[in-house]
Amino acid sequence: MGIGSQYFSAFAAVSGSGTSYTADQVYALLLRSHTESFSFDWLNQERIYQGDLTPYVVEDSLPQLSYDSTQAVPRTLTFRTRGKPAKLNPLTDLVRVHFRVLAPDGGWLDWTIATLALSQPRKSIREGWTLYDWTASDLTNWLVTDEFTQSYSLQGGTDAIAGAKTVLGSFRGPTLAVLIPGSSRSLSLRDSLSWDRGRSRLQAIDDVFQAVSYRPVWPDEWGDLRSEEIPDYNFELPSFTWDATAGNSVVLSTDAGLQEQPDPANAVNFCAVVGEDPRAHLPIYAEHENTSPDSPVSTVALQRRLVKVVVDSKIADYASAKIRARAEVQAGARIFGKFTILTSAWPAWADGGYPLVRLTHSGADEGTQDWTYLVLGWSWTLAPGEVMTHTLQRVVAV
Repeated sequence: MGIGSQYFSAFAAVSGSGTSYTADQVYALLLRSHTESFSFDWLNQERIYQGDLTPYVVEDSLPQLSYDSTQAVPRTLTFRTRGKPAKLNPLTDLVRVHFRVLAPDGGWLDWTIATLALSQPRKSIREGWTLYDWTASDLTNWLVTDEFTQSYSLQGGTDAIAGAKTVLGSFRGPTLAVLIPGSSRSLSLRDSLSWDRGRSRLQAIDDVFQAVSYRPVWPDEWGDLRSEEIPDYNFELPSFTWDATAGNSVVLSTDAGLQEQPDPANAVNFCAVVGEDPRAHLPIYAEHENTSPDSPVSTVALQRRLVKVVVDSKIADYASAKIRARAEVQAGARIFGKFTILTSAWPAWADGGYPLVRLTHSGADEGTQDWTYLVLGWSWTLAPGEVMTHTLQRVVAV
């Protein structure tokens, strides 16, 4: 089950009654009949609790939380309230969503699953009450809408993580933390990076991390910014195993079957990354080739190359270029169609990111299939007993 991974270990919890439950115990609890609930906190811009929004949330329009890892603002929440606290300011305040499960000791296990910025609601005035339809989104939206008013730069030799924090420090708004793991390799920028007026601070932060082959930042469930080195899927382990062939499983069904029809239109089996900068004496060059016999688009299978050349002056060093080339080839090997699968409530993805899941399923014509999939996104109807929809794509390690 990938014990020790950030996603599985997040299952360990302490109930409101003080009993500690291991990740395995919580996982087993979710597999059997249990009692669920959701709550909605009202926070100010500094993420300080102001009150409980839960009594205002109405059930005739169920709250919906979605996550799309391909978007700069990946998380979106829609919900409806009957009335609102008089002092709530939709232009500055936040909502924090909790998922809770009743534990065997009678206390609640509680997971924070999102901290989001509110926006101006749509108001419908009825006789006797007023309805508000809300949309809330990840705090990265603050950085998308905050553009440089003059050119901005970071000096060569700056550590990428420190540089991203420097860019974030120029943001004139509420405090946002950057929680990024370091690396055993150098993360120093080779040359200075600069941005013209009109570029967003989020773009600048992502450029800094792209220079050292880290992922674009995403907000976790608390609203803090995360990133990580682009992984090598030859060694990345799935966080969980979902067995759709078992009777006792979180997997409920798939949407119109597993539509994994290969589409090689964007396949890549060889990538060269070139770091060319007129200020540098020598260019950086790294390449990666897909020679895996398990990949239908490898150079071994096709007996020819499908080449992608990336020219990026930001690339910091050879190690970063090599990671980028490998990532492009591994992405180019993901030719299998994306599909959706339904599960019961699953709080493990709350901190966002790019988790992997091992899915076992079977069909009359192909028998039992057992593959690792990248979780590209999910959608969750926030009501007890409702299902989650996950979008998956098969990963082939090359």
